[in-house]
Amino acid sequence: MNKVKKTGINIFIDKKKNKKEIVSDWSQLKEGMALKSLLVRYTQNHIEECEKLEKDIGSDQALSTTIAGMKNIGLLKVSSNPTAQKTSKACNTLVKLVNYSGKLMHEYNISSDLIIKTKMDVYNIKSIK
Repeated sequence: MNKVKKTGINIFIDKKKNKKEIVSDWSQLKEGMALKSLLVRYTQNHIEECEKLEKDIGSDQALSTTIAGMKNIGLLKVSSNPTAQKTSKACNTLVKLVNYSGKLMHEYNISSDLIIKTKMDVYNIKSIK
């Protein structure tokens, strides 16, 4: 596993051809529900931080600001600007979510479709409220 220095996102490199069966349901793993609940928590945390940022700068700017902020996470952390602090938090929750999703796919062989479906369920529940 390599790490992108600027963002802290982990890059998984599978040198051994992993021939394990792809997990397509959380119940296929003994610890599946615990893994799923952690994914849900990381997703909820990211949504909440993005909502705080959206209140400050609007929904149109929140996504582009978060993406641009990924290049400067270190600078955002030390800034005294409240919007920069909120951007930093949104970036950090995104890094945690991306790294955990990668870990699920590469260490537990969980299908990307299952991970995406779980995240979308969380987003849909949040949007209904």
